[in-house]
Order: sequence, then C-alpha cells, then structure tokens
Amino acid sequence: MIGTGLYIEDISQEVATMQAAVNANIETTFFSVVVILVVTVAVITVLTLAINLHEHRLADKNLKELAHRTVMFQEDEKKHLARELHDGINQLLVSSKCHLELLSHQIDNKVLNTHLEKSQQSIVTAINEVRHISHQLRPSALDDIGLEAALSTLLQDFRSHSGIEIETHFDTQQTGKLKSEAATTLYRVAQESLTNIEKHANANRVTVVLQQMGNMLQLMVRDDGVGFSPKVAFNKRGIGLRNMRERVEFIGGDFEYISEPGFGTEITVLLKLDGLVYG
Repeated sequence: MIGTGLYIEDISQEVATMQAAVNANIETTFFSVVVILVVTVAVITVLTLAINLHEHRLADKNLKELAHRTVMFQEDEKKHLARELHDGINQLLVSSKCHLELLSHQIDNKVLNTHLEKSQQSIVTAINEVRHISHQLRPSALDDIGLEAALSTLLQDFRSHSGIEIETHFDTQQTGKLKSEAATTLYRVAQESLTNIEKHANANRVTVVLQQMGNMLQLMVRDDGVGFSPKVAFNKRGIGLRNMRERVEFIGGDFEYISEPGFGTEITVLLKLDGLVYG
C-alpha cells in the first residue's frame, strides 16, 4: 500500500461513494417502477371504465331501440285489430241490424216485433261498443285524416265522459301530414296525459295546444288541477311519465313537465319537423 501511494481511507471513501451511487440508482429505479406501475394501473382502470361505460351505453341504446320497436309493433297490431273490428265485425253487425229492420216491417205480430226491437237495440249497443273499442285501440282518423282530427275526437270523448272543460288551440296549417311514428307518439302522449288528469288532477279545465313554431311542432297539455311534486310523481305515476319521455326522445323530441301542488300540471312536447313530415 505504501509503494502504490494508496491509503485505506481513500479506498473506504471510494467504496462509500460507489455504495451511495448504487443506493441512489436503486431508489430511482424503484421510484420509476412504482410510477410506471401506478400509471399502468390507472390506464387499465380508465380503459376498463371507458369500455364498461361504452358497453353500458350501447346496451342501453339497444334496449331502448328494442322497447321502441316493441311499442311500434304493438301499435301496428292495434291498428290492424281496429281495422278488423271497424271494417269487419262492425259491418256485419250493421248488416244484421238492417235485415232485422226489414223483417220487422214484414211482421204484424206485436210479440215478435217486440223481440225484434230488443234484438235491434242489442245490436246497436254492440255496434257502439265495437266502435268504442276500435277507437280506443287506434282511431282511424289518425291514419286517414291526421293528428289534429284524431286529437279533436279524443278531446270530445274526454269532455263527454269526464265533464271537464276543454280549451283547444290548433295551428298546424303549414304542417304537412306527420309520419305515423310521430303522429302516434303525440297522440299517445295526449291520451296518457288526459288519462292522468281524469284519474289524479281533479281539474276543472284542460288546455290543449298543438301549434307549429317555425320548424318545430309543439304539443302542450295543461290543467288547473291539484298538481303534484315531481319527486313523488316518479314513485306513483313515474312509469307513465317515463314512457312518454322515452317515446318522445326516441324520435328526437324534447319532453318536459312542470307541476307544483295546488298549481296544476303542464306537459310539453317539442318536435323538429325535419324528417317527420311527408310534405
């Protein structure tokens, strides 16, 4: 050691310096590994959440599309059944009534005429019942004449059996005939709203507005009834409100309702006419 000019203290210092450098490298490497691990876990977590969210949205979209197709299939079946009742069974009943009337003119027996009159009354009752069922399933005016005519008939029937005053404002002169899907949606919203009003609102007056505003079509149903708390509504009547909202939103519309206990309820639907009108 003396011959080389090296001292034990110098060697120890050099070893200590190297040891410190090695420890620093180990700490840096460990910190880097931890950071990489944390970042990797975070990336995997974010990707997993993103994939799950995408799958959830996709499943929700598919479920809504399935529900909408089911509803429209039911509407088609109602339309077919209503036509069969109106054009088939109803016409047979009318024909039977006419034959009984002709027969009654040929018979002088009072007892037989009495039975014929009762038979005619029963057939008239059956005709009215078939017409009512057919109209409830799907009014022919909705397909033959249009939404405005179907709503007018619906409101007349509602006034006659509920006794509630109806105020209407229809302004759709510039609107072409709505496609079946849009017309059906608006009609069902109005029908469901009137049903809720009759059952729950205890209202004296109902206002129904159907008007075109530029490229928008608005349907509004407002009553002066008891109203309700929106939070409580979804516990009691939420299914009806939710169904109306989903049907409207599926065809690209906006659905809103405003209500407060003691101040009535207002339901509004807004539809963009692009793609929903035949012209």
